[in-house]
Amino acid sequence: MSNRPANMRRLCAARRLRGAAGGFCSRVLFALLLPLVLFALAPAAAAQTSVYHIRGNATAGSNNIWAINPATGAETLVYTGYPGGNAATLAQRPSDGMLFYVINDASGQNGAVYRFNPATPSIAPVLLGNIGPSTSGGNVLSGFRMAFNNASTLYYMSGGGGADNDTLYTVNQATGRATSVATITGTGSGGDMAFNGATLYIMNQNRQLYSATVAGGAATSLGTVTFPGGATPGTIGLGVDGSRILITTTTTAANMYAITLPSLSATLVGALSGGTTATGDLSTTVITAPSISVTKTDGVANTYQGASLTYTVVVTNSGTYTVTASVNDTIPAGLTGATWTCVASAGSSCAAASGSGNIATSATLLASGTATYSITATVTASSGTIANTATANPPAWIADASPANNTATDTDNVVAAADLSITKTTASTFIVGSNAVYTLTATNSGPQSAAGTITVSDTLPAGLTYVSATGTGWACSAAGQVVTCTRAGPVTSGTTLPAITLTVAVGAAAAPSVTNTATVASNTTFDPDATDNSSSVTSPVTVPADLTIAKSHSGNFTRGATGTYTLTVSNAGGAATSGTVTVTDTLPVGLSPSTQSGTGWTCGAVGQTITCTRLDALAAGASYPVITVVVNVLQSAGSSLTNTASASGGGQTNTANDSSSDPTTVVSSSDLSLSKTVNNPNPIQGQNVTFTLTLTNAGPSNATNVVVTDALPAGLTFVSATPSTGTYTSGTGAWAVASLTSGANATLQIVALVSNTGTITNTTEVTASDQPDPDSTPNNGNPAEDDRASASIGAAAPPSIALTKSVTPSGTQVPGTDITYTVAFVNTGGSPATTFVLTDPNPATVLKLNDYTDFKVGSIVNSLGTTGLTVAVAYSNNNGASFIYTPVSGAGGAPAGYDRTVTHIRWTFTGSLSRTSPNNSGGVSFSVRIR
Repeated sequence: MSNRPANMRRLCAARRLRGAAGGFCSRVLFALLLPLVLFALAPAAAAQTSVYHIRGNATAGSNNIWAINPATGAETLVYTGYPGGNAATLAQRPSDGMLFYVINDASGQNGAVYRFNPATPSIAPVLLGNIGPSTSGGNVLSGFRMAFNNASTLYYMSGGGGADNDTLYTVNQATGRATSVATITGTGSGGDMAFNGATLYIMNQNRQLYSATVAGGAATSLGTVTFPGGATPGTIGLGVDGSRILITTTTTAANMYAITLPSLSATLVGALSGGTTATGDLSTTVITAPSISVTKTDGVANTYQGASLTYTVVVTNSGTYTVTASVNDTIPAGLTGATWTCVASAGSSCAAASGSGNIATSATLLASGTATYSITATVTASSGTIANTATANPPAWIADASPANNTATDTDNVVAAADLSITKTTASTFIVGSNAVYTLTATNSGPQSAAGTITVSDTLPAGLTYVSATGTGWACSAAGQVVTCTRAGPVTSGTTLPAITLTVAVGAAAAPSVTNTATVASNTTFDPDATDNSSSVTSPVTVPADLTIAKSHSGNFTRGATGTYTLTVSNAGGAATSGTVTVTDTLPVGLSPSTQSGTGWTCGAVGQTITCTRLDALAAGASYPVITVVVNVLQSAGSSLTNTASASGGGQTNTANDSSSDPTTVVSSSDLSLSKTVNNPNPIQGQNVTFTLTLTNAGPSNATNVVVTDALPAGLTFVSATPSTGTYTSGTGAWAVASLTSGANATLQIVALVSNTGTITNTTEVTASDQPDPDSTPNNGNPAEDDRASASIGAAAPPSIALTKSVTPSGTQVPGTDITYTVAFVNTGGSPATTFVLTDPNPATVLKLNDYTDFKVGSIVNSLGTTGLTVAVAYSNNNGASFIYTPVSGAGGAPAGYDRTVTHIRWTFTGSLSRTSPNNSGGVSFSVRIR
């Protein structure tokens, strides 16, 4: 509420004389913000009711800003130096607690607008500018009514009467300039205004309460406030605290009252205790409470006499606006020589950058700003605890949202202290496969004795293995990789304990270097300096030559064949080999050595053992040329063999990786093939033919349980079979061969009668075998595979020779006549005739040649034409019993030139008499004389 200028006071006095209601000269400005509205608009941070009061007349104690406790009315002086004038109005911005007030300028007409942060009372208010001219000309009257709505828009009404009395303005919060926005009528003069949500409450000098909106129009009367005892005090300010409306008065008692809507009866809250009864303004706003917190730590739990402690105190403003916080830290007993420094975050500031002894200062912190104090002191206490407490608080009239964290205490135990240290050294050269020695020496550098049990521990890294640990007065043992040596204290300050000798075995995992760390500790004495409680030694690790061997092969091995192994010797060590390197490979049963060789290797075999040697050095990480071992796979080899080779020598020390085993699968493979021939590819029907089957095993494995099937086709009738091995069953055509070694063959001869003519094909196939065939599949009927063979015959019908006999001359003849017989023959059969015999007379038992005739010696004529036959003529004189007789002229009493003893003539033909003309016919003739 603004205090009116002198001319308004004169107006007030005049109105009193006219019987005007008292309290006209008190103008009440209040910001009415109901809690429910605030809860809907404010963030979730803690909130508090803030009540401020400004007084603006020239009476002693005026021209000040006071903070009022809303519960008791007790006042706290915040600011005393706002400039000049005797009329003022005040409002607080709910978003950040900033105060805006307007005072009269030198002319007493225009209002000067200031902004002031009550959280930083040492910083002077900022003049923004003047309210400016009124809507009706002249200046806007200073004072009377000003309030923020809960959106932090600043509204202003002069309320001093006249044409400008009902005009509602907004005030620019950067320049102070007022802009008219509406006209609200019917509220009267003087008084104050405030917002509750969108509702604007206005109270005039006669204590009449109205409601209105910023849209303007006629205000709504709510009634007149009544005070205890019927008093009618003048009003100087009005505000809201939750559901209460607070009213301060200008009576001599300067009381603060509260009313609760809708009741308009006032209840006394308390007497204003800090100022005078001068007129002024009241602002009550619910704002976000500031939150000041403090943390304190020195980073240790235990300390000791003579130690230096450094505390870090961090004061933080977690609120939404700048706050000047008090900071206090009283150095406790047990510490001396305390000094401190302060560093603030950007935009914030420390009231003092450094100091000594206790801290009693302040820091101005932006929202989220910090001030960090570093306090250093020396411990003088010899035992007990040292508790050091720091506090930080906002100004006394501002409640902290979280007061529990405004204090922080760091407590340290003062204990006996010793400074144990350890050194670890080694003079050993670390070589894989050998031992190395560490020396561990523990010392107490003070300031006090180390009591309890002194323990030296050493966790050996991978690659090192415990061998032993000894030291005078020490009890040492190992559990896994952890070596522990203990002895009883106390160890006085300045004492170096007897050294511990730790022996370890160096393994391959230690390469290329190994770091080993030892520690020392007491189980009862505090050691403030942990930096020297451990000591490490890093040692390079030499890896000697280390032979490895790799053995491999490709695919499966086959019985009866050869297999090849590849052996590679490498040096996995850190140095070159020295001396002879030997590779040994003892072949398992089922394999026998064949050849073994490798560039630079000297190899040989004795029995089942193959040995290869060489003398040249093999560099670290390198490999020798491979050794190729060719082995014979015996027919008796098992299905799975494991061949192991090993390397030795070369100066190596690690023999754990010198062998390599190569599991090998052994299989069999027999390449069976068949061939088939026939003794007569062109037989004559009715003749026998002989088929010869040859079964060959090209290996490499022996074949077992082989079955060859030769079932004779139609046109052939089984006569006999002769197998060289096994048995032949004519009914099924199966020739069973129990075994056939690699490279061997077996035969089967089958004699068959040709019962048909034409082409007859006889096919044979391997139909079973225990071993797989690399190029054939038994019994699959594939003619392209070599386990199948065929032989064909072209069977013809037999020859058929027809004879025709004629005589010349024919007819009846008289004795003494020579007649000539001619026998013509022709082959009308299905095949040529070979080696046939013609005999005359025939049959001999019916008629003999010499019964009625005498054979004419030399009369036989053979007419063979193109038959290609040759003939031999023979004679018989004994009725065909033999044909060894030679005709003789006059024999048997025949006339000269004739032989009566010839009984038969026989023509024996050799060659082949074709079955096709003209080569299929011929004839013979002879002459006789009729007796």
